[in-house]
Amino acid sequence: QAGILIHKAKLDDPSVKWAGAYKHVLWTLVQPTGPKNPSRPDIEVFGDEEAVDLVVEMIYRHGWRPIVRGGLEVAPNYEGGKVSFGKIWGNLKREMGKGEKLSVGW
Repeated sequence: QAGILIHKAKLDDPSVKWAGAYKHVLWTLVQPTGPKNPSRPDIEVFGDEEAVDLVVEMIYRHGWRPIVRGGLEVAPNYEGGKVSFGKIWGNLKREMGKGEKLSVGW
């Protein structure tokens, strides 16, 4: 299960809005001038609509390009869980086919 869903359940506060982003970006690559590698500017984001809207704006301001993947229901596809050949292969296949920098899914 995705960590964001575990934290949401433990906090149990319906007023909180959740978003996941920057899951595959090493913190040292987030530069004031934009991505360290400008040919790979994509950041995946998912979560509650209100939180996603805010995080998308932050991503743009950091000089990156957001890719909205959906609501919290997609969180297990982008974080947490066990590493598997299927996750690794699926992400590699999508990255090679679409040219996106995708999360590693764990």
